[in-house]
Amino acid sequence: MSITLTELAANKIKEIIKEQSLPSEQTKLRVAVKGGGCSGFSYMLDLTEEVAGETDEELDCHGIKILVDNKEHALPQRD
Repeated sequence: MSITLTELAANKIKEIIKEQSLPSEQTKLRVAVKGGGCSGFSYMLDLTEEVAGETDEELDCHGIKILVDNKEHALPQRD
């Protein structure tokens, strides 16, 4: 699985982590995709201190740790 953040996005996330007084070393960006009905997929982004679970894949992009649940791995593909 590949998720990419731009450097600008990563810097903004770091800024938000600092503004919210979250521990920078433990805080991760949780990315989730939920199937929807007529409206298609819903995407969730959340900052969390949780450790990676059994089904999570942990990525790193520009110093931001990203958690993605592999069971939600059916992300829409762009051609």
